[in-house]
Amino acid sequence: MAKTQVPCIAIESCDAGEVRWYIDGKTCQQKFDALVADNTLNQSTITRFELTVDDDLDPDRITRIVDQAMWDMDYVPLQRRQGSEMADNGKPRYQTQQWMRIHSGSLEEGFKQHLIEQEAPQQKAFSDLMERYAGNPVGIECRSASRMAWAFVCPNVQTEYSKMPWRIQSFDENGMVGHECYKTFLDAVESMVGNYPVQDAGALDRVAATPAWTIGLRVQEVRDLLNRGLIGFAEFTNRCREICNVRTGESQYEAF
Repeated sequence: MAKTQVPCIAIESCDAGEVRWYIDGKTCQQKFDALVADNTLNQSTITRFELTVDDDLDPDRITRIVDQAMWDMDYVPLQRRQGSEMADNGKPRYQTQQWMRIHSGSLEEGFKQHLIEQEAPQQKAFSDLMERYAGNPVGIECRSASRMAWAFVCPNVQTEYSKMPWRIQSFDENGMVGHECYKTFLDAVESMVGNYPVQDAGALDRVAATPAWTIGLRVQEVRDLLNRGLIGFAEFTNRCREICNVRTGESQYEAF
């Protein structure tokens, strides 16, 4: 089946995105230049790219394919302007280490495209977060795409056991659940968005104001007593049962 190249332009901001396709490359290039010159779009990322599609597809089908390619980042940028600056040969300004390794190595084209498809979601989450907060998303909460769990990057409280300066602090609806330490800020952010790709600024304040969080803190206090050897496991279980059986309004909150 014959194939054809479809010239496209994606316009993306922190909370919206749209994509357009054109009949010929000249028109697409002219439109891209006009969008880049539009000062009202200085907070947006504008990308020109091309897609290969079947020659006999109708316009509605092409529109759906192009739209899906934008959201999946399933394309190779030809030109890109991020914010008010043109990117270098369409490269994202902020790139994960894996993204840089894929594009710096000499790989068979099919395998390289496979790696790009695998890494694209994390690269997009990393780039979007870094762009939105000017490369400094310290304390900005991000959420898991599959469960009610969050994390943020913050300076680490260094001790004799941990000299690493940065940490990922994670939490869920019932309280803080753990942390991981990193040597660099970028390593921490890259690792965080791999598991928590959805930006959700202000989540900690919202979650910490719920009854479930309060109950979780009470359970943590009892767990600390158990860990210090001040109570036995039977006492720990009884106290947790009492805490978790407390009703608040019409909802039953459980810590486990």
